[in-house]
Amino acid sequence: MTEPTNPRVTTPRWWSVLPGLRPAPEPEAELEVGPTVSGGVVRICTGLLVALLLMVGWSVLLPLSLSSVVGALLLAALVAALPRLSLVWVAVLVVGFEVLIGGPPAVLTTLALVLLVHLAVWASTWSARVALRSRIEIAVLAEGLREVALLQVPAQVLAVVALVLAGATLDAGDLWRVLALVTGAAVAAIVLPRRL
Repeated sequence: MTEPTNPRVTTPRWWSVLPGLRPAPEPEAELEVGPTVSGGVVRICTGLLVALLLMVGWSVLLPLSLSSVVGALLLAALVAALPRLSLVWVAVLVVGFEVLIGGPPAVLTTLALVLLVHLAVWASTWSARVALRSRIEIAVLAEGLREVALLQVPAQVLAVVALVLAGATLDAGDLWRVLALVTGAAVAAIVLPRRL
């Protein structure tokens, strides 16, 4: 029988006779990746986005209180611990109910809610796909953020149109805020990396 050629591999000699039980060869290529973040960081960020979404939504109904902040943080912790898209949709439904009861929110609040809902749903899809201890390349997340920014431009414009149709009055400051948000989303869509 022949000895293994790799001195680090210590296999019994009888394995070399059986064709399917030979040790795997050394890898011939190495995969290079850029900077990465862990799945735990993605989950924590998703939870923070959900907490911020709930707090902004609650501010439409009533002023923020300690109990509303604690409730938002508890749901955010649940979203971070159990990354399911359905939990984020529960938060979105809660915010929708708060807006429905609280009346039409201010323009800036509406635009922030549209952005936060989109970011929370996008982040929850990543936290559901990435295991807690696995790592994901930052460039992959940046590419997804570029797509979010591309969708935010028409979403923000449609939100303003919906507010105007609902009877909200826009003053000059609101128009500048809308223009700044749409411009920021357009710049992010241009600056963030594209698919190769």
